[in-house]
Amino acid sequence: MKSPTRASILCGLACLLLLATSASARTWRVEKDGSGDYTTIQPAVDGAAPGDSILIGPGRYSETTLYNPNVPKDFFPKPVMIAVTVDDLTIIGAGPDQVYLAPETPDSSPDGPMGIATYLWITQLVVKRLTIEDVYDGMYFCGKVEISDCRFRNSDKGIAYWDQLGLIVRSCDFTDNYWLLAILCGLTRAVAAA
Repeated sequence: MKSPTRASILCGLACLLLLATSASARTWRVEKDGSGDYTTIQPAVDGAAPGDSILIGPGRYSETTLYNPNVPKDFFPKPVMIAVTVDDLTIIGAGPDQVYLAPETPDSSPDGPMGIATYLWITQLVVKRLTIEDVYDGMYFCGKVEISDCRFRNSDKGIAYWDQLGLIVRSCDFTDNYWLLAILCGLTRAVAAA
């Protein structure tokens, strides 16, 4: 009987590592009626680990947290609906006709809240199937970001993006925003698809 080769041992270890990583990813549910793991979004984000997914049930979510990325900008700290504090996170709404991130009182002024914002150390984020409206920036990102099946309405900027890792926007609707997309730093790869 032949003994295992070094390559087959390394391949086996890599497969085990991959399985262990994917097996540890969890899906968290946010349901306003209390039937999920959380009733508001930010605690679910704060409790998530890299690789996790957050499913957001139907409703209008207006809760904010203070976003302070510790960068020298005059307009920080700032209220935000979702401050992404975990890398490699997926946020999926029940549908753009069912999940709304919006303040109680519309405010698309520079003092108004942002919909979703990432911290500087976030390198990857996926956002799908929700509506963000009546805010200053719908999404304020850095890192590799994929956005699909979302709606951005009545905001100063639908998406404010600053990084060089890549931005993918698919099947999104932008209505009554002053800026559809603001690129704030040297983006080298962007994909927009209908």
